[in-house]
Amino acid sequence: QQQQQQQQRQQKQRHQQQQRQQQQQQQQLANDKYIYCLCMNIFKIHSFSSHTYCSLPYVNPDQFFNTFIR
Repeated sequence: QQQQQQQQRQQKQRHQQQQRQQQQQQQQLANDKYIYCLCMNIFKIHSFSSHTYCSLPYVNPDQFFNTFIR
């Protein structure tokens, strides 16, 4: 009984760690996309449609600059 509870607890912790890693990866991806889009917009590179190449999602400025500093 006790051993089973311990296993469940470990699984739960492992699951939380995986979730955290996924969130960090997604955030990094969002930041990379933001920088990419920003550059594209600065250079006024347009896709074949009349829209700008990217629409920028809102990104926390502090986070944005932290990616540059890193």
